[in-house]
Amino acid sequence: MNTLTTVFIAFGGISLALGALYFYMFARTEERFIQFWGLCWVSYSCSLLFLILGSDASSDSTLFFILRKIFDMLNILFLMFGVYAFPPLKIPGFWHRFSLYLCLWALLAAIYKFDLLSVYIPVSMFQLCMTTMLSYIILKHWEVPDFERLTAIAVFAVWGYGKVIISLAEALGSGTGSLYLSEIIFSNVLNFLVFIIYLQRAQSKLELAENRFRIIAENASDVIFFYDIKSDCISYITPSVSTVFGYSPGDFYGNSRFYMHLADAENQKKLARIFDWQNYKGRNFSEVLQMYTKGSQQIWVEISTTLISEDSQPVALEGIIRNITGMKLAEEQLLASKKSRDTLLSYVSHELKTPIASIIAHASALNDGIYKDESKNREAADIIYRKTLTLERLVRDLFQLSKLENKQFDFEFMMLTGAELADELLGKHIDELRERGLKPSVSRDDSKLSGVYVVADAYRLAQVFTNIAENASRFSKTEGRILINFHLEEDSRFFVFSITNFGPRITAEQLPHIFDRFYRVSHGDPSAKETTSGLGLTISKEIVDAHKGEIFAESDKKSGTKFTVRIPTFDGETEDF
Repeated sequence: MNTLTTVFIAFGGISLALGALYFYMFARTEERFIQFWGLCWVSYSCSLLFLILGSDASSDSTLFFILRKIFDMLNILFLMFGVYAFPPLKIPGFWHRFSLYLCLWALLAAIYKFDLLSVYIPVSMFQLCMTTMLSYIILKHWEVPDFERLTAIAVFAVWGYGKVIISLAEALGSGTGSLYLSEIIFSNVLNFLVFIIYLQRAQSKLELAENRFRIIAENASDVIFFYDIKSDCISYITPSVSTVFGYSPGDFYGNSRFYMHLADAENQKKLARIFDWQNYKGRNFSEVLQMYTKGSQQIWVEISTTLISEDSQPVALEGIIRNITGMKLAEEQLLASKKSRDTLLSYVSHELKTPIASIIAHASALNDGIYKDESKNREAADIIYRKTLTLERLVRDLFQLSKLENKQFDFEFMMLTGAELADELLGKHIDELRERGLKPSVSRDDSKLSGVYVVADAYRLAQVFTNIAENASRFSKTEGRILINFHLEEDSRFFVFSITNFGPRITAEQLPHIFDRFYRVSHGDPSAKETTSGLGLTISKEIVDAHKGEIFAESDKKSGTKFTVRIPTFDGETEDF
């Protein structure tokens, strides 16, 4: 065996080994173009095997050369399929059919022992067409830099056209060891180019994935962080931490325990559990806690972490911090609303029970003729009438309160001077109070009240005035004084009216609750409790709130019980009511 043959066999063995390596490596990827090129080099390795067998065969080498040519054709076919799959493009079906026809022709040639030219010439023409086509596809459809595109065209074209020349030389009996050695060396050049293309595509996909992740992470509303267990610090945190907490990522990088300063003692314990990976029973951990922003605002956050391991050893924690303050507030409002609804239903059932029971009792007595005295019948009818009025008022007030609380109540705001509004509020109340045996006293300074304007629904504010006045009359003794005052505050920003009575005072314990639904103070005329729904002051507060004003009460033995209402005056700017 001469030196050239030894070198040829050595390079052939290397090519076979590389083909096996490429097949193993490319079979594990999901890239179709790489899978085709893996099959390409497996086919070429088989072609070299049959070349070696055909070169050493002493008797019949034609079969080995025909088989070599079949695998050469498959080699260029899979190379072509890889070129199609790279952009990617759909592979035309005619290439499969042409290949099948040529394989059948080659097998017939082997069976009937045709000469090599009868196989080599059609296969070489097929290779020539495919090489031209794949060069065109690379030029037209590969979206890569021009240098890489031209390099790929040059190498693939030289390989394809070179195989055609070698095939014709073999068929004419001019194949030499040096020619085959050149083919093997160039095949490894082509292998190297394919490997470079594979690495370039992998790098491009990696960069694209990194860019996408960076864009997603940097624009996410949630805070994403990476906590390195070995260095015991946060090694990465997204810029959204500035939006959530008001601190920059650098604040967390510079201090390994900076996050502990964002929580109180109780929540620091929760934070410690989150970052203590040894407490993890599984890979995931989640905790809801309260933390503080840079402006000392308290927020609710949910921290979810995942334990990352390498070789079964924990190396890092990947986490997401989500601001759930809005959700927690909505949850608390929902619970408060449910509690309020349950309380309201309880109050309503209780408030309805007494008058209904009284109505049923007296109606039954009348129906059964229990009352023999005409005066007793009239008294029972009068009780039924008054209880019915109580129910009617309760239902009306509940309906009005419900619409006020749900912002479904219509107001008719208009521009009035302070003096005009005072006239609207007083209306017939002075006469009504006098008819009840009280002594109302009104004080107002029309010179000042006439100089300011108020945007208000006079009818609804009159309802507030009525509720307060009725309360004052119920808790005043006969011949008692009632003080009614209209004035402007010193800066003229608020129109104020107040009603003061000097009956039993409201205790400090009762004052915070007087605007609650169905709340009634435990003094005054006992019969008065039955003629009120207990919702008057609650409705009054809702009406005043709709005017962007405020209502409050003060009470002591010396100064009496005073209800005050403040309504903002018009300052020349449009108000959103």
